[in-house]
Amino acid sequence: MNIQVKKIKTIFSVLASPSRLEILRILAAKGSMSYSELKEQSGFRPKKESGKFAYHLKKLVQQSLITQNRSEKRYMLSPLGRLVLSLSKQIEEQSVIESGRLYVRESSQRMEEFDPAKIIQSLVKEANMSLDAAQKIADEAESRIYRFQLTYLTAPLIREMVNSILLEEGKEQYWRKLTRVGMPVYDINQLLEFTGRSEMGQEELIFSISRHLFSEYLMHSSLPSDLIDAHLNGDVHLPSTDQWLLKPDVIELDLNTVDELMYISGSKTNPLTNKNGRLGLISVVNTLSREAAREIYLRGANNFLKDDDPETTFRLLSLSMPSYHDTPVLTLELESADKVLIEAYNNYCYSIKEPKIFLAFPSNVKLNAPKWGGGYLMTDGSATISGARFDSKKYINIIMNSISINAPRLAYDSHNDRMYFMARALMLMEIVDSAVNLRLKTIASNINNGLLPTLNSALKKHPADFMRALVNVVGLREASAVFTEGSDNTVSIKEQIIGGLQARIRDKMNDAAYISYIKDDGNTRLAQLDQQKLGKGRVSISKYSEGYTLDGVDGSLVKEVQTLSGLLEGGLSVELVSNKQSEERGWDRLDGINGYVLLNKMVKCAVCGWVNPPDAKTCRHCNIEIKASTSR
Repeated sequence: MNIQVKKIKTIFSVLASPSRLEILRILAAKGSMSYSELKEQSGFRPKKESGKFAYHLKKLVQQSLITQNRSEKRYMLSPLGRLVLSLSKQIEEQSVIESGRLYVRESSQRMEEFDPAKIIQSLVKEANMSLDAAQKIADEAESRIYRFQLTYLTAPLIREMVNSILLEEGKEQYWRKLTRVGMPVYDINQLLEFTGRSEMGQEELIFSISRHLFSEYLMHSSLPSDLIDAHLNGDVHLPSTDQWLLKPDVIELDLNTVDELMYISGSKTNPLTNKNGRLGLISVVNTLSREAAREIYLRGANNFLKDDDPETTFRLLSLSMPSYHDTPVLTLELESADKVLIEAYNNYCYSIKEPKIFLAFPSNVKLNAPKWGGGYLMTDGSATISGARFDSKKYINIIMNSISINAPRLAYDSHNDRMYFMARALMLMEIVDSAVNLRLKTIASNINNGLLPTLNSALKKHPADFMRALVNVVGLREASAVFTEGSDNTVSIKEQIIGGLQARIRDKMNDAAYISYIKDDGNTRLAQLDQQKLGKGRVSISKYSEGYTLDGVDGSLVKEVQTLSGLLEGGLSVELVSNKQSEERGWDRLDGINGYVLLNKMVKCAVCGWVNPPDAKTCRHCNIEIKASTSR
């Protein structure tokens, strides 16, 4: 017992010295340090105070508050030292609390005395509020803080209180600029548990949190209030809100234009002129996959897949992309359907959880029905796997689905009057125009400012010359059905809707944007919002149409797709699902369609998420019987 008392007395004697406490704090923050590094960081003068530093350090080592690695000649904080340092912080906090003054726990992990002037500074700097108005808000916040008799404050708590006052006084425009974006602790804990169970890894967790933050940031950023309201109400949809202000949806690149691709990977030589074409291709995919939200489309990929082991190339390309679930897909455009390459591709698809690579071929190529694989794009050379069109004369195209129009909502609100439908569409053009121009301007700025370094290197100057904005139509099929009252003859109505919207956008935006009918993430959200507004009796489906899926090749439907493909300047998403009917029709006979994706039906295991061949009885990964699975 005497030994313990003596030990405690010694520890408190050590803590009595500010110099020794500072040494402990520095080691806690920096980790292990050499003798000279620790002395310099602790503020002891090199010659005059060397003995003084040695004395304090010896005391800390003798009391086992600091340990020494003699072989590396470095010092670090011991577990006992961390405990003592924590105790000193608690004593310090309690003492300032009992002093009767209010202190704030800052996000920078320090305590400072409460100063109302900082509220004024924040309102003026962050929210651009006048000094007089900021003074009144700060006075009210200070009054409430003292009225509540809080023992201590935090910076987020003060900000919440100020934001509450702003909302009470109808100053929402300042609240938007001052509010925090973030996630509740509970939600992060739930994500941690889910990520662990799903074996997705930390990159998936970080991506999930960041996409939540940036989605919230978009809603509180400097978007026009009418655009935000239209999105939240369901008149329009801003696709991929987590990446809308950060990166484009599709990056299309011609690998044959070697001269323009200098420095694309950040090196002094073009990676595509390397003797090993595989490494050059992987380098380009690795860099671009961080700067596209939905797809990377590469023309002229044949030369970089001519090796003895194309299956390994596909694997390495897949590994070079981010590991989180919602990565962009990679589409490789090839000139011909080499049997060895197709077999290698199918083997790659069979070996991974979910294929992220697609192959594109000219529509005149005869592609035999594959046994099983990810997907093939049959195209005339100017459509990506998502259906988006690009300008084949340019060596790079940056494609952005800037905004989606809720066509069924327009139709429902038009009371079966087509003229009124177009009038309402015209009223939306101001909102559409602001969304298109804002995204074009923001992405161009991100490229020029180095937030998208690969595109910055590839484009050098004037990125706007290579950018293409899409205005997507969601629910075109459902909108046309409103006017025809369920009739099968809806093609002409769809033509009128597309033509009318396209004419208004062209008049408003001078060919800066193009109408498309492709997949985005808004079809479910918009349909559910319409169900809430109009009732399930009127809107019976929970997901609006996006492009076309041809399950077999129906003659009338193919004709409709051919007609609309010629009209939609922005692109049309078309998927042809492999089955006996489509095999009999042939893969290469869908003439007049800009591009269509040939998909084999794949069943996804409900337990582990791996995709399987359509005739699979048990999952190839977890070997569990496939029952409650989903098909694509």
